[in-house]
Amino acid sequence: MDRIADTLVLTFSWGMSLRAWDGIGSLSREWAIYERLSRHYDRIVLVTYGTDAHEERLASELPRHDGARPIEVVWNRDNLDTTSWQSRIPGVVAETLVGTSSVVVKTNQMSGGDVAVAVAEALRAGGVRTGLVARAGYLASLCVGHQMGFESTAAMDAGALEQQLCRAADVVVGSTPKIVQDLAWRYGVSEGNRAVVPNYVIDTEVRTSDDREPGVVLAAGSINAQKGQDVLIRAMALLAGRLTTPLRLEIAGQGPAEDELRALAEELDAPVDFIGPMEHTALLERMSRCSIFVQASSYEGHPKTIIEAMSTGAPVVATDVVGVRDVVEHGVTGIRVGRTPEAFAHVVEGLMLDPDWRDALGSHASDYSRSLFGMATVYPLEVKSHRDAVERAGVGLVASPTGVRWPPTLLRRDAAARVDEWATSLHGFQKRLAPDERVRFLANLEQRVYVMEGEAAVAAEGGLHPKHRYLDFHSWFVDRLESGERVIDLGCGVGALARAMADRAHVTGIDWDADNLAEARERSSSAMEFIKGDITTERASGSYDTVVLSNVLEHITDRPERLRMWRAWYEPKRFLIRVPAFDREWRVPWKKELGVEWRLDTTHETEYTLAQLEEELVAAGLDMVHSTTRWGEFWVEAVVSGEMIDSTGSTEAA
Repeated sequence: MDRIADTLVLTFSWGMSLRAWDGIGSLSREWAIYERLSRHYDRIVLVTYGTDAHEERLASELPRHDGARPIEVVWNRDNLDTTSWQSRIPGVVAETLVGTSSVVVKTNQMSGGDVAVAVAEALRAGGVRTGLVARAGYLASLCVGHQMGFESTAAMDAGALEQQLCRAADVVVGSTPKIVQDLAWRYGVSEGNRAVVPNYVIDTEVRTSDDREPGVVLAAGSINAQKGQDVLIRAMALLAGRLTTPLRLEIAGQGPAEDELRALAEELDAPVDFIGPMEHTALLERMSRCSIFVQASSYEGHPKTIIEAMSTGAPVVATDVVGVRDVVEHGVTGIRVGRTPEAFAHVVEGLMLDPDWRDALGSHASDYSRSLFGMATVYPLEVKSHRDAVERAGVGLVASPTGVRWPPTLLRRDAAARVDEWATSLHGFQKRLAPDERVRFLANLEQRVYVMEGEAAVAAEGGLHPKHRYLDFHSWFVDRLESGERVIDLGCGVGALARAMADRAHVTGIDWDADNLAEARERSSSAMEFIKGDITTERASGSYDTVVLSNVLEHITDRPERLRMWRAWYEPKRFLIRVPAFDREWRVPWKKELGVEWRLDTTHETEYTLAQLEEELVAAGLDMVHSTTRWGEFWVEAVVSGEMIDSTGSTEAA
């Protein structure tokens, strides 16, 4: 065996499965090249989005090279939602391939390629030599742009996925030179990391017009607006009764526009048969027997059905659009026309009246299609792309940008537009995560945003948090002081509260931060003094009537012990305390339960329930005589009681 690697892993397009391939008749066509590739690998593993045991049955029936192992399939056994299954795929594949030393991971298309990137990364992290082949049978972002608008979220998401995949891949494969060039200049794919591997055709019998069914005009593909079957139906209505040989349009396939098009055909009394999806071999047989093959697409990537019809010798009439021009040479291998019923009717009528013309076009088309897209041409190119990927295996890849990139022009947008852009992007990202990962991501992100909001608010307020205005907690503290009493403000910060209390009392502030104290002293009055020190280890001289702890206690360990210490040091009548409430809203206990950051500030040792706060005060020999809850905080006045409880649970006299 001319071996490439131990294992080939093929990741299916988003939402696709073996059962879906089988249902639309493309399984045998899609599998043809992998049957040949099975000679180069010990095993082939398919990663699909199937949710039932049909995946394993269909995989077991897939043909393979003599002596090759049965095809394995990794499928969604637990019937998870798609995003949850996506998140699990890398781990499942890595577990499946334990003991494997070399792997090629290949995408069937760019759609769902982020899963292939994650699989490759997981295998490489486990020490497996892994080459990644990113295949673009068509340019997904371009197709989505045509369907939904080039500035749509869907088109931008498709482009972002293409970029991620192209930057991560060892070899970027496109089915046409144009597709490869587009990917190269868009995403910076170097010449050594790209290759053209065309869509292939399978050899079938080539028939002349004498051996074809008279009057059968065939169209094949998804039934949707892009494929333009409505144009073909209207063309058939125009041709009705104009030819000696009756015409009949057969539409093979299925899609969202089928009911609407059936109604149109009935309304126009057009000779149209909807023959449904066909197994690939049967479709090729139908192509080899139709009189003319038609396609009215508004655009194409690399049109498989057209090159397959050409390979069977069917004369092709198709729209003169991007993609079709790359494979149909007008007047030589087919006819390109405008996308109107009149244009199609005119050419189909002319071809039906001239069998020699049909045979000439079909013969040239067959020779052209088989020489460029026959398996003998395409297969060696496919094998080379796999070998190149294993050889490179993660070496010299284009580094993905660190962090989320955003255009500088966003800075010049109005506030609402900026929010819409970020919200849309964030929504698209989080929806790709499994639910359990999604909640943790959003909960952690919210905590980061909260911190940024606080920093921005302080900057906008000129250095003081707006909560000083909104909460009016200064008044609550001041109103509880008696004129002329001595107050110590532990952890005084920049002295904002101390300045308010100094209108009624003499205030000593203590803080460990020199910058805070410099600002506090700059704005101090004669009724204030500030000391630099650690409030948990350094004692200010003298005694005080009131100890103030405003958003300080929650930052400290061993709080009952510290409260007892301050009570002994300063011999106060009361403590005035302000702390954040743990049960201020549902997200706090929810975040804690999730195991993500739940605190308002990561330096908080705790955030309180009222019962917890009262318990700590009692342990320190303090009685809560007043409490209020405002803006998610507890504001408490506690007075000295008769006894304290030490750390062992014993009581001691005050």
